[in-house]
Amino acid sequence: MRNIWISIFAFSILISVAMANDTVNNIVQIPRIDNPPIIDGNLDDPIWQQATIFTDFKTLQPDFGLPPSEKTVAYIAYDYEHIYLAFCCFDSEPEKIKASVSRRDNPGNDDWIAFCLDTFNDELGAYFFMVNPLGIQTDGTLDSDADPDITLDMVWQSAGKLTDEGYCAELAVPFKSLRYPSKETVVMGFKVARTISRKSEEVDFPEYHPERGAALSQFQKIELSGIQQKRIFEILPATTVCKKHEHQKGTMIPFKTDMDLSLTSKFGITSGLIVDATYNPDFSQVEADAGQIDVNLRSALYYPEKRPFFMEGQEWFSFSANPENSPLGAVIHTRSIVDPSIGLKLTGKVGKKNILSAVYAQDEYPKNLESTATKEDAHVSILRYARRLINDSYIGGFYTGRSLTETYNHIIGSDGRLRMSNHSFFEYHGFKSFSKEQEIHHGTALGAIYIYNTRRFHIYTGVNDVSKNFRTDVGYMRRTGVTIIPLYVQYNFFPALKWLQRVEPYYWARQARDKYSGRYESFNVISLRFLMPWQTMLNMQGWLANEVFADHRFSRNAFRFEGRTQIRKQLFLECDFRKGKFIYYDALNPYSGKDTRAQFSLVFQPTSNISSELDIRYEDFYRNDDGSKIYDYTIFRNRTVIQFNKYLFIRSVLEYNTYWKRLNADFLMSFTYIPGTVVYFGYGSVYEKVRWQEKEYMLAEDYLLIKKNFFFKASYLWRL
Repeated sequence: MRNIWISIFAFSILISVAMANDTVNNIVQIPRIDNPPIIDGNLDDPIWQQATIFTDFKTLQPDFGLPPSEKTVAYIAYDYEHIYLAFCCFDSEPEKIKASVSRRDNPGNDDWIAFCLDTFNDELGAYFFMVNPLGIQTDGTLDSDADPDITLDMVWQSAGKLTDEGYCAELAVPFKSLRYPSKETVVMGFKVARTISRKSEEVDFPEYHPERGAALSQFQKIELSGIQQKRIFEILPATTVCKKHEHQKGTMIPFKTDMDLSLTSKFGITSGLIVDATYNPDFSQVEADAGQIDVNLRSALYYPEKRPFFMEGQEWFSFSANPENSPLGAVIHTRSIVDPSIGLKLTGKVGKKNILSAVYAQDEYPKNLESTATKEDAHVSILRYARRLINDSYIGGFYTGRSLTETYNHIIGSDGRLRMSNHSFFEYHGFKSFSKEQEIHHGTALGAIYIYNTRRFHIYTGVNDVSKNFRTDVGYMRRTGVTIIPLYVQYNFFPALKWLQRVEPYYWARQARDKYSGRYESFNVISLRFLMPWQTMLNMQGWLANEVFADHRFSRNAFRFEGRTQIRKQLFLECDFRKGKFIYYDALNPYSGKDTRAQFSLVFQPTSNISSELDIRYEDFYRNDDGSKIYDYTIFRNRTVIQFNKYLFIRSVLEYNTYWKRLNADFLMSFTYIPGTVVYFGYGSVYEKVRWQEKEYMLAEDYLLIKKNFFFKASYLWRL
């Protein structure tokens, strides 16, 4: 088996290295200007008469390569310190343009315009900068498949303005917010994309051709000379003041007011390699995680990373050959670093081909746990390296470690993507874990995936194998002791109808063997998905499935329906319903039952600066043998935001959990000048249906305030 893996890996590298990219983009020299524009959304500055202009946009959605329904003009220029973009987005029905005054990184279902910049021209990743018609910013990174990640926040300027003919936008991005090669002349990959929300239409320049392979290799190449090479140096001091109260033994007890000071700094070793350091960071007060149904789980709930220190370089913590719902969810999941007291991070690129992400953190969480005798910090180390080959091909390596005096977990391994043709590529990973609790255990996780993409077809298949003893304390595991063969086949139809843009029938399957029992399981989904204007999607699925748990095989047959639509500019609706067979995950006494799951979301925007979102999640479970109800669980959540301008908002979150009879009420006022320069005032409270009676809390009809928390947090970003 080992020799087969080595042979496949070596053969794929030879194919990848030998294959040349047949996509040729002429390099366009961008003019350097002396007088910067005023970023106000008015395209009346002289710079735009000198700028390079792009107009040859073609559709990406709903189909590839068609003439756009509306005209778009993009302008680009630069000076020593900034790159400047401007856009004229014409619209034959300007009154139907969807635009909201919202907080940063919250594009919702607005119209938008964006540009992408592959600063190293390595075709493995890029920055993107997006604005809606009112200039509200969203930014982040793209991976090699051009999939966006908005976790990274950068400092840049933007403005947008609605006009009688559509809207205009201007952007100015400082080079010191970017990572790029330290050269006199730099070639970058460049792309512009525009979405017209009501038409479910995206248009791009340059045009994307599915038959030409890697998405980022099809970017327009642009050349810039004489960029000022400044080493970035940032200091971010922050203070948090918190006053907590908690109900104990029938009385609301005030805790001592906590005041924490923290300091984070960033230093550029080169324009492409950055060191971050932080002391006593506090991340816990501002954005609470949305409630999830937390009963009858086979694996732990997954919560995304939101903490600023861990954001940059996050895109390279994912690994290859990791299809949907694979047993190893993540090798690196930084939310596993619960309470860091200090942290160090190195991210960026060395030369054009070498990518590096390294993190060290001292986690105080273990010594603060009352359930353990451990009174020491955990030491967490992460190292991620990748080297670019040809096009979007790369090979890489991982190391993660979490150590205490008596226990540890270390993982080493490799992954890679190896392009075999314009239509297909091969991905692999192989990891080995070394762990010590009571005893020392070793484990492995192996995976290989072949992916084929054209305009009509999307296909992947491969194998994922996780041994019984594989463990990752710094990552996220769904399951161990299983071998899975995934298969996905999708065919695209493009009807010539105004109301129906795309039809996507697909088959998704996982055939697996459970190593603990030796039993086989099969999960098969047949689906029909329809895409229409007004961001409308309908998806119907039939499941023919079973699952092995605790040495038993249970039916998972089900029916599922998903849908979403922008009913009007002010109203967006989304729903997800599933009904079928399920499992009660009790390791000692598992049994089969009937399960209903539903999720409903309604977003109401009565004005451009007010938004209210109602989310409802529901799940129930009835035992098969006697029909008895084991549980039903509903979460109601309302999030209302009043955005006075792009800097200032107030927000309320009300969440009620019927299972735990708990009501959470959170209120926040925030002023964000730029990412890092922020002021927060917040209040959080928890109510439960209980009352204190003699020596314990008993269930009651009325709500009792159990906890409340006031906090103030401020930070200021110094860029030197």
